[in-house]
Amino acid sequence: MRNQKTVGIFFGLITMLILGMLLSACTPPAPSDSDTTELTTTDAETEQDTTTDTYIPEDTEPESESEPESESESTTEAESESEYVAVEETFSWRNPIRYPFEPLRDPFILKYGDAWYMTGTLPPYGLETEANRTKGVPLYKSTNMTDWTFVDYIVKTPAEAEGKWYSERFWAAELFAHNGKFYVTVNCCAVDGSNHGFLFAVADDIEGPYTIMNPDAPLAFGNDAHLFVDTDGQTYVFASNIMYAKIDLDSLTLLSDWKTPVEPIPDSDAWNALRPGVGFEGPYVLVANGTYYMFYSTWGRGYEIGLAKADSVNGDWLMYPNPMYGGMNQGSCDRYGYTYEPDYYENQLTYRECGHNSVFEGPDGNLWISAHAFIGSATSPNLIIDRLVFDEERGILCLDTAANKTVNGPTRKPLSVTYDPNNNEAAALNALDVWKYVDAGENCDLPDQVDILLENGFRRPATVSWDATPNTAEAGSFTVSGTATYRGVTYPVTAHITVS
Repeated sequence: MRNQKTVGIFFGLITMLILGMLLSACTPPAPSDSDTTELTTTDAETEQDTTTDTYIPEDTEPESESEPESESESTTEAESESEYVAVEETFSWRNPIRYPFEPLRDPFILKYGDAWYMTGTLPPYGLETEANRTKGVPLYKSTNMTDWTFVDYIVKTPAEAEGKWYSERFWAAELFAHNGKFYVTVNCCAVDGSNHGFLFAVADDIEGPYTIMNPDAPLAFGNDAHLFVDTDGQTYVFASNIMYAKIDLDSLTLLSDWKTPVEPIPDSDAWNALRPGVGFEGPYVLVANGTYYMFYSTWGRGYEIGLAKADSVNGDWLMYPNPMYGGMNQGSCDRYGYTYEPDYYENQLTYRECGHNSVFEGPDGNLWISAHAFIGSATSPNLIIDRLVFDEERGILCLDTAANKTVNGPTRKPLSVTYDPNNNEAAALNALDVWKYVDAGENCDLPDQVDILLENGFRRPATVSWDATPNTAEAGSFTVSGTATYRGVTYPVTAHITVS
């Protein structure tokens, strides 16, 4: 009996020991502050499936410092850091875009931040009595490119009693963002139509308030002032007829004589030929993929947009032989001696005129065009927008996104683009230099922001740090170095300072 009891006790102890070991193996240890949990591939896929609209930046920290069990069961650190979750959004539109406000001519659109801003020419377009004049330069804002809300009149029409030279018209207003400042250019005149020229205003915020830079006289006489910044940071002003000059925006001073890069073709039947009463107007300039492009409008056959290209802003500009966008009508052709071509444009029966364009960054990060068009016999302009595409032979063309082919725009049917809002920006190239022109002893404040040039010609603001403060005690030229940081990448930047 004793032996049987001893054997029973022995087996009982062995059984308890085995059960204890099994329980210990199944129970996780209590967590400590320094413990981390390893994320396997399966866990990572499950987590990403619930956050498909989230961009995973490249500097994401790995989930665990412990070694993975196997390459097939765990995400490596390099894979985790470079992983990107794609998102798809769709933007749909159909021309014309209906205005919820007074119709604009010469619509100019600028994307800044997460919104689009638009200005242009408000009716009435001729000389009027004080009670009937436009209230000034309007600013509209949109977060989807089709629904626009009024912000303010960023340049207001002064009372006639003030006697300002800029009291009438307010034609072809444009917005220009550069080195942390925002500029308005607009063409104005006195109440009797005299002194028709360029007015400039500047602000620290795109929505204002704006300060008039030249309240006493126009910078120059003419129409359709347009600002352009070159790849070296120098700024130029273009205008109708078509002409351009280098400009210092700080002092609003022209730094060169006017040059004429393109002109109507004499003794020709071309659509952009020289005709009495017909000219070139509405220039818009950009540089992309190493080529300079200039859009311009002319009205000999209706209202059409041409394109020219050059290797540099001061180089030889070559005009493409055919318009890239527009509208034609029988009346204009008869008036100026052209043969009407009924099927020249894809929607010619809809749009009898379409011109004075701007180019802006669309929701997909690509080039888009805006212009105003007249439809049928209607006398009010309509806003037109379309996606553009680069063409190796023909420059820049309108894209029918439904058929994925270039067309002689503008378009009329419902269209859409699908894009990834977290990955729709062109590659950054470099920071643009800063150019300053001051008198001896004058303060030379370098900007807190500079422009980062993107591959497709658009720009982004970036905070800059300068290595020194300019000393303007003596006349001469010198440089100050700095660095600009954009999306975690540092770019060198130089301030070129001329003291006179």
